[in-house]
Amino acid sequence: MITEAFFGVFEQRAKQFRKTLKEELSKTKKDRRKDLIKGWIKEIKELETMVRKAEDECAVTCQTTCPKCGHCF
Repeated sequence: MITEAFFGVFEQRAKQFRKTLKEELSKTKKDRRKDLIKGWIKEIKELETMVRKAEDECAVTCQTTCPKCGHCF
């Protein structure tokens, strides 16, 4: 079982990486930092798969869900 305490942080970090990636891609092709872009894409994919796995596990083991925040108990 994966600890679910920090998945909100991971989701926020993935969103931040996406925003930074969009800003970098808005630059001209010559000014882009390709090495950083590749790293950001890899990091975003890892974070999103981790969060997706946790949500699937939570759905399987979840007995009660908070109606306000959606947290599984």
